[in-house]
Amino acid sequence: TSDFIYRNDGNIVHADQHVDVEAGLFLQRVEWEMAGFRIPRAELADAFRPIAEKFGMYWELHFSDYVPRMAIFVSKLEHCL
Repeated sequence: TSDFIYRNDGNIVHADQHVDVEAGLFLQRVEWEMAGFRIPRAELADAFRPIAEKFGMYWELHFSDYVPRMAIFVSKLEHCL
């Protein structure tokens, strides 16, 4: 993933990884700046898909400036917030 970001003029600003030996999983979260990135958002998933398929990855792509709509319902204020 870092090579993909580097080759498209991305700047990694945060990266975390974790290995779950029992589950046989390698987990990684990478955050990079989109300013100057060669691939537009709308094309990013399609551009990364061949790499993910090559390595058998399950992956998700999220943008930090997208805020989903949600509501919080409580029965009594003291119990929740």
